[in-house]
Amino acid sequence: MKKTLSVALSLVLALTLLGVAALAEAADFTGTWYTRIYGMEMSFSLNEGGLYTVSFDAMDEVEESEGTWEAVSTGIVFDKGTADETVMTYDAQADTLTGTFDGMELVFTRELTAAFELAPARSDAAPEDYNGQWAATLFCLGELQTTPQESQFELFMTVEGGLNCLTMLVAGENITLNIAPEFSDGAMILNMDAADGSASSVVVCQLLEDGSMSAAFPAELFGQEAVFVLERN
Repeated sequence: MKKTLSVALSLVLALTLLGVAALAEAADFTGTWYTRIYGMEMSFSLNEGGLYTVSFDAMDEVEESEGTWEAVSTGIVFDKGTADETVMTYDAQADTLTGTFDGMELVFTRELTAAFELAPARSDAAPEDYNGQWAATLFCLGELQTTPQESQFELFMTVEGGLNCLTMLVAGENITLNIAPEFSDGAMILNMDAADGSASSVVVCQLLEDGSMSAAFPAELFGQEAVFVLERN
């Protein structure tokens, strides 16, 4: 019995290894693979001759590089034998390639996933619908989409009784403003007066159909329009 069991287990192991090897051999990695880094598009293209090109669309500036690749039993390897050698692990079931770049794990797919988009705004929102405590969970600056903590721009709001207490943490520095908002077509409008007496900056907040709130800051504050997405605490 023990001998029979041992032979059976050996057979199962052999078949499993053969299946893995066959899977790696059968997989066709050529073509273009995609991912997003903070909302921005990154892709690499693998050709049949063992060459690859990488393209990263960062804030409307495209960065490109190239090198060599080869298939291995677990997936592919970029620039094998060099200081830039990178191993990508293939998941046959999900049809994905996963690798670590500069300490960040990235998963590549054969189709580009859609970037985050805000839910439609509510035009019927009443002033009291804004009441409550809010905290930003996403910071969007052009194509860049990241957490407020990573961007070092954190935003909190407390709305109650016709008063908005807005708190921003900018690189750890606390800025708090108490603003009497205006309301128009369902939007909450905040006029942030400049300390030097110049024209005030207008922040437009809108309740969204998914229950979150957007806060759009003008370009003069961040270099281009920035949008925070806030959730109720």
